[in-house]
Amino acid sequence: MRWRNILIGCLVIAAGVVTAFAIIERTQAPVGARVLPVPAGDREIAWFNTTTSGQSWERFVKGVHHAARNTPNLEIDDSRAFQERTTAVPEVIVSWKDRPGKLHIRWYKQTNETSAAQWLAALARRNPPPLAIIGGGSSDRARDLARDLNERTDWQGPRPLLFITTATANDVLMDGDLQPRKLTQVYPARSFRFSFNNEQMAKAVVDFVWHTPELRPLGGMPMMKGEPPSPIVFPVYWRDDPYSEDLESKFWNAVTQATQGKADLRPAIQIDYSVGSFDRANASEASGARTLLEEIDMEKEQRALLILPTSTAPARRFLRTIVGESPTVGRHLVVVNGDAISFNDVYRDGELLWNVRDLPVPLVFFAHQNPIGWTDTLKPPAATDEVLLFARMFEVIVQTVLPNEGEPPADADQLYDRVKQQRIIPFDGDGNRKDGDEYVVYLAPIITEDGRIRPRAPLQVWRRSRGKNWHEVETGSPLEAPYPMRATDRRAGIDP
Repeated sequence: MRWRNILIGCLVIAAGVVTAFAIIERTQAPVGARVLPVPAGDREIAWFNTTTSGQSWERFVKGVHHAARNTPNLEIDDSRAFQERTTAVPEVIVSWKDRPGKLHIRWYKQTNETSAAQWLAALARRNPPPLAIIGGGSSDRARDLARDLNERTDWQGPRPLLFITTATANDVLMDGDLQPRKLTQVYPARSFRFSFNNEQMAKAVVDFVWHTPELRPLGGMPMMKGEPPSPIVFPVYWRDDPYSEDLESKFWNAVTQATQGKADLRPAIQIDYSVGSFDRANASEASGARTLLEEIDMEKEQRALLILPTSTAPARRFLRTIVGESPTVGRHLVVVNGDAISFNDVYRDGELLWNVRDLPVPLVFFAHQNPIGWTDTLKPPAATDEVLLFARMFEVIVQTVLPNEGEPPADADQLYDRVKQQRIIPFDGDGNRKDGDEYVVYLAPIITEDGRIRPRAPLQVWRRSRGKNWHEVETGSPLEAPYPMRATDRRAGIDP
């Protein structure tokens, strides 16, 4: 017994040593985490993202130029924004003509060898620290970055702010927590979310569906005699994706609110995992699709709502399974999503990623800015919503960090007060973006009377400004998601 206790004690000590070394390794700056100095009188904002996120950085730089083009005397130096060496630190330098002081926005790349926490350790040792960290392209990365920032307290000055880009989860679960907490409260009183959150997206999409006659669920049996039919809603979520589970719950709440609790909300179909091939559903997705089909078959005379809160690949696999069994199910079903399906997926890359011939189901999803805000520099068919979101973020940064009149903020504490007071993107007390200009995208496949699918589908973008009615964004000509004609279409005489 004595030797057993000694052995157990040794194992406990060894586990403690391993844990301690893991924490040290995560929080100490390695040799590769070499941060750049900040020249006297200048300011820095650090952009945190992985080395594989070059496209996001490129869109950010494009957003900077888009925002600056109508601002006289604002100079943008992007000569070091795109460097050949992957280990280099790309940067954009912003300044006012004939005024001292510059703003350096630098991309510190996360790799397997250099984590975000290690970059923070290196930045914390430097004087001055960055005024803010831009990051959080997804909810899990935003959660981890906020945690690392909250744990580090050894800065050479006030702690930097966190500017969250496109992470949308309202609530996240931290290691050791029994209950989720608000994402913007993981790093409290220092975080600002520039995108809309899941609750706002769900409310906007549901509001659009309920105000669009050809989309609004018709309902099944009335709850009580004399009452109108109750709208049927089928929720689905993927259990290995916190974004999916959080967004599904927000859609559930939005539908309940829109119907005053009278919706026929069916039990959620839980998909175990989201890993799968390009277009073949995994076992759990296939089982969930079959369950849904059985319920839809019993309500074929109605139009139901399908909450599908997941990214393009799982959503495509799930719907392909349903359509494969019931090709005209789009007559009885409307699919809603948040921002996990993008305008590029259905328009620029629609032939491959969301081919309406394979997925002939009406689809409504959210965009954080106008996805068709094309100009002489932002050209179709690429979506513009991410670039325009970064442009708005840059406008906030210029106004608060590098104002044309007045002095730059002395430190992050002063910047926090300025960001709260600006009105380009207003924030609430928790650091979330307030309701404002919201956009939804509506893809409307056409199913003929004889069950054939037109090779082109009308595509609409709608906008709601601060709680007002929805208005379609004008494009000058009808917008369509184009798909190639098939030989069978021509033989059948289908009009494109």
